[in-house]
Amino acid sequence: MTSLWENREVPMRRVDREIMWGNTKKSGIYTTHPKHFGENFRGTDWHWYDVNDCWCFADEWLGKPVKVDVYGAGDEAEFVLNGKSLGRKPIEKLMASMDIPYEPGILEGVVYKDGAKISRSTLVTPKEAAVLELVPEEESFGRTAKT
Repeated sequence: MTSLWENREVPMRRVDREIMWGNTKKSGIYTTHPKHFGENFRGTDWHWYDVNDCWCFADEWLGKPVKVDVYGAGDEAEFVLNGKSLGRKPIEKLMASMDIPYEPGILEGVVYKDGAKISRSTLVTPKEAAVLELVPEEESFGRTAKT
């Protein structure tokens, strides 16, 4: 559970802590895999939601609801999918959530405080996967010395 935050990978829980302690005005956007949609959260105070910084699901999930969370230190969060606003939700306990039907593209969470935008987080569906071919320089990698 990491997020590209200030061009470095940071654990999602750290983003939450930085916001909670007032060390940043930045925000984070995270999703729960659609196969878990509707499941109740079970855990203790030490357990964390199973979230990822990913907006990239297989075609079988097109149109299926995905729980999206925006973490931020504002009053409300706006959810934007492919340039279209899906609405705003109040931020409670540093988090706002919305169920969004999956479609590839750009998912954004915009955090507002007192009506002014203070941060934006973005997830982007990757393009087609590239093919990587590894060709060994040697025929064999076994031990060559005899003992």
